[in-house]
Amino acid sequence: MKKILLILLVITGIFAGCTQNKVANEPKEKNVNEHSEKNENDPSENIAKETASLSNMANESSFSFVAKALDNSLGADNDMAKANVDKFMAMVSDYNKSVGESNLIGDFKEGLNPTYDTGKLIDTRKNAKKNFPDTNCRINAYLLAVANLKVQRAGNPDDEMLFMDLEKIKEGKIFDGQVEETFKKFFSRVKAKNSKNPEDQAKVMEHYFSGWAFPKDADLVSVVINDNLDGNYLFIGHIGVLVKIEGGYLFVEKISFEEPYQAIKFPNRQACYDYLKDKFKDFTDPDTCPPFVMDNGEYVG
Repeated sequence: MKKILLILLVITGIFAGCTQNKVANEPKEKNVNEHSEKNENDPSENIAKETASLSNMANESSFSFVAKALDNSLGADNDMAKANVDKFMAMVSDYNKSVGESNLIGDFKEGLNPTYDTGKLIDTRKNAKKNFPDTNCRINAYLLAVANLKVQRAGNPDDEMLFMDLEKIKEGKIFDGQVEETFKKFFSRVKAKNSKNPEDQAKVMEHYFSGWAFPKDADLVSVVINDNLDGNYLFIGHIGVLVKIEGGYLFVEKISFEEPYQAIKFPNRQACYDYLKDKFKDFTDPDTCPPFVMDNGEYVG
């Protein structure tokens, strides 16, 4: 019962954040732990005062743009990764066609606060013929990244929070058994410190992910949640894939099991981090650490 309650609370928190998605257009000061080596000599990091733009990949031009960007960063020299990008794009197409592309955003549009008729999307999706089950951010991000991920950490994962994810993975035969096991390890609950300080808790997650080798040309950007309903744990509540594009970065995410895919163009990394922090700004509990953002296993704020 506690597990179900926590899942509902997480989903509610994400929905609340998604209805208030705003981001500062001017980059903020970088956290000292940010990937400084990735920002060096990177002209896209110096672009300021540009507005982010969003698409659901619901027309040919935006769909092709995202597919090419993901291929260039993840699948260029890796046949398995390219196949996974193709599968991801097939899942996007399947979702978009089933809910009606006219109900979604085709061309990239400025702003991060789209208004979706969620009830209509859910009803239309439910009654449509579809090739894939409803999936969430973790399933999609891992599908895109897994061919470029390596795990070195042994041990049994704590997959208490993943029962809904695992049901959909099996239903859609999205991963084979070996990949499913590494999925459990990556998104395992991690024992938290007795602290409400994000920097303290981030050290716990950084230590956990020190056993992973992340993609070289893409970033897994995640929001870490601290919960104490059934012990004191950290887990990834939201995640997406960030890749470089001309003039900035592209962040690809699935909002939730029943809500759309989103691709967002950001002028720099910090704008993406700010977007995610803002998305979860109301997901607070006075007894726990507030949500914080990580990029490829490193704390960024």
